[in-house]
Amino acid sequence: MAICHESTGGGCRFTGRPFCNPTGFDAELARAMKEGGCDGVEFGLDVASDKMLAVLNKPFGQEETRIALQAAHDACLPVAIYLLFGGPGETWADVEDTQNFLNSLRGANAVFATIGIRVYEGTTLAQTAVRKAR
Repeated sequence: MAICHESTGGGCRFTGRPFCNPTGFDAELARAMKEGGCDGVEFGLDVASDKMLAVLNKPFGQEETRIALQAAHDACLPVAIYLLFGGPGETWADVEDTQNFLNSLRGANAVFATIGIRVYEGTTLAQTAVRKAR
């Protein structure tokens, strides 16, 4: 918010599409980003089914995603969503759940989906990967 306010207050103007997650992304932030010069927002959801959000220990759920995408839409900020399929235990039904959930929202302007997930050292997911590899 401070960066957005500085940008609208005559300070350094920024442009671009910040990469965010839905946690705490609300109407106030979306409006401030738009007024501050953002011309879109990118959400790194990775997954969007309730099951896979829990598996990957995401700090947000479908409700936060719904709020964030609606806020961006209402502020006239184009949205890109990034998804990563292939997490532990993910099934075709989970992929369909993700698609159905995203279809129920205000549409994203772009969805980038890949197969394969990031595994960061020291995370629960990394511990699971090491255990399964043994």
